Amino acid sequence: MVRAEVGGIGLLSLLGYAVGFRWVTGRGSEGLAAYVVLFVGLFVLYLAAVRLVLRRRAPDRVLLGFILGGGLVFRLVLVPTPVVLSSDIYRYLWDGRVQWAGINPYRYPPAAPELLALRDARVHPQINRPTKRTVYPPGMEALYRLVFGLAPPSSCTRGRRSPSSRVLRPATWTSRSSRSSCSRCSGGKKDA
Repeated sequence: MVRAEVGGIGLLSLLGYAVGFRWVTGRGSEGLAAYVVLFVGLFVLYLAAVRLVLRRRAPDRVLLGFILGGGLVFRLVLVPTPVVLSSDIYRYLWDGRVQWAGINPYRYPPAAPELLALRDARVHPQINRPTKRTVYPPGMEALYRLVFGLAPPSSCTRGRRSPSSRVLRPATWTSRSSRSSCSRCSGGKKDA
């Protein structure tokens, strides 16, 4: 019985995540109010599910697997939704793009004239704190490089998609000859 109830709550939550988040994004301040209402509703469903699970005394591996699987599905459903509360994703894409061009992301802030050739109309205008150098640790920067390499070609509007094998090549941050060698970032042109 508990499995069925938790499953029903999970399906309602999935509907909220899959349809609700798409509906509330991109609606300005009106959408933000709807987002808060949706979030409160999803949180109430979450509390109801927690109450059901905690009242059950015996461990249930099937229910645990169902809950963990549901958590994964909820996250996957949100992947294609637009960014609502943070613009950090644009900085991550930018830092990845800079690295693909062979430039150390710690060297210049996004607004630096040295990075003019990497700017585009989609990502660059959305970057938070464009006059500040990146503050993210090297491990995260490596992840941004990897994600940028695997991202769809639309994440770079300056050229064709590079082969995925280039993702695993170590960054050549200090090599001037490799700078702007990424066809995705420089339209296939190399620095002189």
